[in-house]
Amino acid sequence: MGAANSVRKLTVDSIALLEQLEPNAGELAAQRAVRRRVQQLLRSQWPTVRVLPFGSSESGLGLGGCDVDLGIYFEDVDVDAQGQFSPQERVELLAAACERLSGAFQVQEFVRHARVPVLKLWDPKRQVACDVCVGGIHALLNTALLKFYGQVDPRVRPLVFAVKYWAKQRGINDSVNGTLSSY
Repeated sequence: MGAANSVRKLTVDSIALLEQLEPNAGELAAQRAVRRRVQQLLRSQWPTVRVLPFGSSESGLGLGGCDVDLGIYFEDVDVDAQGQFSPQERVELLAAACERLSGAFQVQEFVRHARVPVLKLWDPKRQVACDVCVGGIHALLNTALLKFYGQVDPRVRPLVFAVKYWAKQRGINDSVNGTLSSY
């Protein structure tokens, strides 16, 4: 088999895998509903807050059943400055968010001592997991860039799905433990 045929087969196989693994329309709708609900609840405390999705679910590179990554952004704070919140300020903001969200979501974990503190939630109604953090501009920019790559070349998404699936099957898709980032 020549190189061109090998590339063609890889493309066809990757597209077939993508079609099996990508989230269905119902999952995507549930993820959007979770984002809207988180924003609605947080606006009762912070009227100008925006909750923006980032990561693989937003870039179109998330596998079916993936969690939703959400960043809390304050409209009255410059986007660049939001990345400058101290770790303690981020924890305090997430603690306040946790109080607002705990009635509608199950709080799975509050990771206070990570480089980026995160609140891990579960929505039992929609069966969606979500990670909430105090957002920074880099998460949004990285997500937009990855989404753009997938739009520019139709081979990118299928190839990324194939690599992510391969890494997940081998248990090497957890950057916290020093392996590949699933992002």
